[in-house]
Amino acid sequence: MGGSLNNWAMKVEDELKLMLPTTETAEMQQWNKQSIHKLPECFKDLNKKAYKPQFVSFGPYHNGESHLHPMEKHKRRALLHFLKKSRKPLASYIAALAKVAPNLKDSYDSLDYFWGGDDGFLMMMILDGCFMLEVLRTWTSQRTHDYSYSDPIFSAHGKLHIVPYIRRDMMMLENQLPMLLLTTLLAVENEETQQDEESVNKLIREFCFPNPWFPLDFRIGKCLHLLDVYRSSLLMEDTVKRAKRRILRNGKSYFTSKINN
Repeated sequence: MGGSLNNWAMKVEDELKLMLPTTETAEMQQWNKQSIHKLPECFKDLNKKAYKPQFVSFGPYHNGESHLHPMEKHKRRALLHFLKKSRKPLASYIAALAKVAPNLKDSYDSLDYFWGGDDGFLMMMILDGCFMLEVLRTWTSQRTHDYSYSDPIFSAHGKLHIVPYIRRDMMMLENQLPMLLLTTLLAVENEETQQDEESVNKLIREFCFPNPWFPLDFRIGKCLHLLDVYRSSLLMEDTVKRAKRRILRNGKSYFTSKINN
């Protein structure tokens, strides 16, 4: 065997010796942390627009793309409104998110070298997270809070003509924000050590399912991001419907048997 092959084989053997049970567990934990993935290019080739946000970016995968740039000024406006209403300094949010920055990064399976430092990543997280929360809360409220009635996003007109496009982009696979980001922002705002995730789940479900018939009173538990809340809600809805049909069917059978007897 050649020298290069021998060196490679020795390195593999050394790495194999290091694969103790604790190392394997750490490797598994690393994979388990990832919840927001990039799609393989072969999937995207089938339909370029099907997996790509068309209006607004959330998170690092599509941040900075030219066709999404017009929404950045609205993110900045939303941040200012968020801070004004919360009456908390921006430094408080930065400090809280800095503590969980490694966990936020670990949620993504592929980060470009640009996001290696915390500063740029945290700025993006704060802008995107506050914008998402403002969209969610404005939608579920009959009031426009402190926004103008002519606001292009946070107004009755915006909710009717613009927000549906934002909602579509919020459900893109590559356009998700970790639930930890939203709960941390709300915990600082509400001066709590930990935000109740179920309240965030309900806020998302009201936004994703604007139909008044959709049940919002059940708990769906811990979710990874907005799309996970949407998926879990659909599964829960199906479970509830099947249970109701079973109850009705059993009740009908019981009633019929009483009549026959």
